[in-house]
This record gives sequence, C-alpha cells and structure tokens, in this order.
Amino acid sequence: MENNLKAAVIGCGGAGQVNHIPWYSQNKDVELVGLVDTNIDLVKKNPQWKEHFFTDPKEMLEKVKPDLVSIASPVHLHCEHALLCMDYGCHVLCEKPMAPSLAECQKMIDKATKKNLTLGLALDKRFSTVFGKARELIQSGQIGQPLFVRSHLVMNQYWVGHPDRDPGFRGKLYTGGGAFQDLGSHYLDISSWLLDEKITAVYGQIDICCPEQMEVEDQATALITFEDGTKGLIECSWVGPMDQYHAHIEEMWIYGTDGAIKVLGAQRIELPNVGLWDRKKRQWQLISLPCDLGQFSHYQYKRMVDEFVACVKDGRRFFPDGEDGKRTIECVLGAYLSSYTGKKVALPLQADPPLAKIFEKARKQS
Repeated sequence: MENNLKAAVIGCGGAGQVNHIPWYSQNKDVELVGLVDTNIDLVKKNPQWKEHFFTDPKEMLEKVKPDLVSIASPVHLHCEHALLCMDYGCHVLCEKPMAPSLAECQKMIDKATKKNLTLGLALDKRFSTVFGKARELIQSGQIGQPLFVRSHLVMNQYWVGHPDRDPGFRGKLYTGGGAFQDLGSHYLDISSWLLDEKITAVYGQIDICCPEQMEVEDQATALITFEDGTKGLIECSWVGPMDQYHAHIEEMWIYGTDGAIKVLGAQRIELPNVGLWDRKKRQWQLISLPCDLGQFSHYQYKRMVDEFVACVKDGRRFFPDGEDGKRTIECVLGAYLSSYTGKKVALPLQADPPLAKIFEKARKQS
C-alpha cells in the first residue's frame, strides 16, 4: 500500500461512522491511518480503531501525515479543523453544513485556493442514484420546463419532543442553526443541482416548537426563487412523527410544463425509485433503480468518497466544492434573516445576519 493515499477522519460520531470511515476502509487507493474524536469510549465499541485513534487533531496530523481528511466534527468546529488540516497540506472533504457563517466558509475557500488543495463538501445526495436519475430526466426535457420544486423532510429519531433526551450540540446556538441548517442544506443544494440554477431569493419562517430543549429552530419553511424564475418550497422538521418507520421522511416533487417527478420515502426504508408523470397521458411511470448494497447501505456516501479520492489522485476538481457549500449556507442564513425581518431576502447576502437576535426572537414567539 506504499503508493496509496493516506486518509483520516476528524469526528467519529454518526456522520463519521456512516458517511466516511467505512468507505475509506473499502477504497483500494486509500489507507485509513487516522481517526480523531474527543470521545475515547468509541475505542471500546470499536477496538479495531485503537491503533489509529487520536483525541487531538494536530497530534494526528503530525504523526500520521494524511494526504486527505474528512471533517465530520460538530458544525461549529468545521472551519477550525479544515483550516488546520489544510495548513498541514491535506485535501479536505467537509461534512455539511459547511460552517455556521459566511465568513468561516470564505476562510476555508481562501485557504484551499492559497494552498492549491481540494475542498469538497459532503452534500451526498448528488451521488444518489435517485437524484442522479431525476437530474437526467430533467436535463433531457422529460418534464419540460421546470416550474416548481417541493421538498419535505422530517427527522425525529434523536431528541425533539423527548424531554429526557439531550439534543447535544445540534440544539445549541453556537452551531449557527437547527433543522433548516441540518436538513435543509441537503435540499437547497440538490434543488439547485437538479435544475442547474442558482437560488437568488428566499422567504423563510423558522419556529422553535420545543424551547425547553432547543436554542435553534426545530421547524422551518422556506420559499425559494431560482435564477430562471422557478420557485421552490422546502419544509424541514425535527418535530414530525416518530415510530418504527417514520423517524426519517424525505419527499421531493418537481413539477414541469410537460410532466412531473417524485422521489418519495427515506432511502433507509424503501428501495430507490423515481416516479415520472406524463402530463398529456395523465399517468405515472415508476422507474426502479439498482440498489447496490441493500436498503440500509448508505451507498451514496461510498460514491462520494470514491469520487473525492479519485479527484485528489487524478488532480481533478471535486464537486460539490467550497463555493457550493457556501451558497447553501447563504440560503440557510437568508431564510433565517427573512424570518426575522418578515421580508424576502435577495441573494447573495452582503454580510452574516445577527443569529443571536434571530433565534432570541424565534424563542420569544414560541
């Protein structure tokens, strides 16, 4: 494995364990040499990590000298960890959301440019067969001119509505946001990618339904406008239904002049499929897609990691990149500002909005 790239992961919680660690381990061009987390109990649960486990990212970088690093730490640490890794000459794949502020996003972009390093964002839905097929159908004109995109997301397997559960860092103001930052960032990016259009305006409404647990929003709605005039609606909630099957719900509809596309159901539950509606025939066609590793595979992350490794190895540019990540954060912050002012917000933003005041107002209205 002498010629292989050396990889490391900073942040070995849920995102690190699901989205990054297993896929570096399976990639033939990579040797996973470093794992970093402050929770040393993780080694007890994963004894195979012991040889490569660190609690300090700087110590890991100095000792194992990785070529590329995935950043899967809490959101408010993304910028700090990414800048540190790039100072050591590492290419970086950063989990979404990129960072709490535009200023931090720009620092990451500037550092990558200065060091001539790859900065990728783990907006993994671009690597899903479902959304890849949806993009193919849209780009080939199967639904005509897109008119409206609607996304509905619910995730409630962790904390909200359960007073005995601690939401951890996700419920804290220092993360820079809640449900819309966490869930909405996926669908802001994928909507823009599907239509190949940037988002130019947003009108948002955020709510803190469980103020005894949350310092940031646990429910959000945003109406977005794209460059070509297409409209979109994104609904995100951490307070939706929770049972054996509905802890995680994802639905997306794209309406066009000649038809429509639907993507329904969380991929953890249902095999991937895309519905295509023909407006003239007034009928749906269900397009089934191959499911590489079964319904619990999270296989889109493997494609993402494999592409990141290949881009680093071949000197190609990886997408989504830092600019994509920053645009997503810009939309999130625009929705927060809109909720605060009660007005539609034009993008790009000129400065970071006053998040403390925004969430203070949301809490008072809860």
